[in-house]
Amino acid sequence: MKESFSIIPAGSGPLWVFLTSLGITLIVSGILGSFVLAARNTRFVVSEQGLEIAGGMYGRNIPKEHLEVSRAMPLDLSQDTAYKLGARTNGGGMPGFQSGWFRLRNGEKCLAFVTNPKSVVYVPTSEGYVVMMSVANPIAMVQSLQKLAAK
Repeated sequence: MKESFSIIPAGSGPLWVFLTSLGITLIVSGILGSFVLAARNTRFVVSEQGLEIAGGMYGRNIPKEHLEVSRAMPLDLSQDTAYKLGARTNGGGMPGFQSGWFRLRNGEKCLAFVTNPKSVVYVPTSEGYVVMMSVANPIAMVQSLQKLAAK
C-alpha cells in the first residue's frame, strides 16, 4: 500500500521574500550598470555657457561664471597626493572608476569623474567644490577653459 500526503501550502511569506530579493537585485544591478555606462560614456563639454558634464547620475551644467578657470590645472594624482580622492560622501566606486561626491585629502569637496588618476583636470568653482575629470588631454581641456574665461 502506498499513500501520498501533500504539504500544507505556505502563505505568501516566501513569495514576498523572493520578490523583495529580486527587486533589490534589480535595483543594485541597475545602479552598477549605470556606473559601467558612465565610466565609458561621460562627456565633458566646454561651451559658451560653461562646463557641461553629460552622462551618469552626477552629470550637470556648471555656468561659466561659476568656474574658477584661473585655478584650473592638469593633475597626476599619483604625484599630486594632496588632491587624491579621500572619503566618498555620495558616489560610487568600482575598479577603474570613481564618480560622485568626495572629500579630497586636502579637505576640499569634490565632484569626481575619475577613470585614470594620471590624467585628471582639476577645476575649482565658486560654489564651494571642485570638479575633477579624467580626460585624454588635460592640458588641452585647461586651455579650452581658459579660452572660455577670456571671452
